[in-house]
Amino acid sequence: MKSVTRFEASLLRILRAFLGRVPMEQALPLLAREQPRPRCLSRACVELIQDSLAKGVVTQVAREGWRRERFLRAGQAKAGRLWERTAPEELGLTFSRNTLELLLWMTAENVVEMRKDGRRFWSVGDEAAKSTLTLGDRLLFTLASQALAAAEIDTVSLWKILPHAEDGLFALVTPGEFQTPRDTWRPDFTPWLTLPGSCILEAWQSRLARVWLEAEQNKRRIGAPEQLERLGQRQDRILTAFLDACDKAGRRDLARFLLQVVRQLTSEPQLPLHYFGQLNTEGLRMADRAATYDAGLAVLRQFERLGTWQLEARGVAHYDEQYGASQLWKSDWETFDGDDAALQARRTIAALNPLST
Repeated sequence: MKSVTRFEASLLRILRAFLGRVPMEQALPLLAREQPRPRCLSRACVELIQDSLAKGVVTQVAREGWRRERFLRAGQAKAGRLWERTAPEELGLTFSRNTLELLLWMTAENVVEMRKDGRRFWSVGDEAAKSTLTLGDRLLFTLASQALAAAEIDTVSLWKILPHAEDGLFALVTPGEFQTPRDTWRPDFTPWLTLPGSCILEAWQSRLARVWLEAEQNKRRIGAPEQLERLGQRQDRILTAFLDACDKAGRRDLARFLLQVVRQLTSEPQLPLHYFGQLNTEGLRMADRAATYDAGLAVLRQFERLGTWQLEARGVAHYDEQYGASQLWKSDWETFDGDDAALQARRTIAALNPLST
C-alpha cells in the first residue's frame, strides 16, 4: 500500500474521475476548493499516476474500440477490433510533464469558480513547452473536458487553456459549444490523422456520432439567432478543417461518423418543421434571416462534400492506388444510404433557406 499526502490523494481522485474509473461526483468537491500546491509530488504518487493513466486510457479506448469494424491500413481496408487491425507498438501513448502540470493546477485551484474571479488560467507556457505536448496529454485534456461538461460544470474556462483549445480532438467532441471562434481559429487535426492518433478517432466514431447528433437536435431549442449563428460558424470551421485534414491524409474513412449523423437526422419525419423549432426571427431582415439559417445548417451543408467524395470514389479504377480506400468509402456510403441522406439534406436546406439554392 503506497502512502500519499492529502493533496496527492485529491489529485489521484480527480484523475481517476476523468478516466471514468470512479464516479465524477467524488471529484466535484475537490475541484471546487483550493489547496496549497506542493513543491513536488512524491515518487509513490507519480507511480500511481502512471498506473492510473496506463489502465484508464486503455479502458477508455477499449470501451469503444471493441467493435469489429473496417478502417484503412496502408491504403487497404482491414477488419477487426482496434487491437486486431493495429500492431501493439502502434497503439502506445506517452504523457509529458504537461499532464502533471494540468492535474496539479486542477487540484490546487477552484476550477468550478475559475471563470468568475478572472484569475490566470493554466497553459503549457512557452513555445518550447508546447512542442513537448504529446497525444497522451491531448487525450487526457479531452477526457477531462468531457467529464466536466457531463457534470454540468461551466467549461467556458477550458477555452482559455491553450493550445488545448486549438486541438482537433477537443474540437470534434465539443460541437455544441457556443464559443465564437477567432477569425484565425482553425483546429489542428494533424496529430489525429496518423497512428496512433487516428486509432482514437477510429474507436470514437460512435461517440462522435452521438455528440454531433445531440448538438444538431439541440438546435431546435435555440431561440436567439445570434446564438445559432455562433454555434453554426464554429461547427462549420471544425468540419472544414477536419474534412480538409482527412482528405490530405487519405483517411476519408475517419469521417464515417458524419454519414451516421446525417442519415439518422434526415430520417426524422418532417425535419424542416422542427429543425429550428424555437428560433425567433421576428424583426430580422430577410438577408439576416438567411445568414442565420445558413450558419445553423452547417452540418447539412458540409455533407455535400461527402457526396463529392462518393462521386470521386465511383471513378477510381481497380488498378489505381486509391482503389482500396475508394471501395471502403463506397461501402460506408451505401451502408448509411448516403444518396437518400444527401437528397433529404438538400431538401431540408432548400425548405429552410430558399435563398441558398
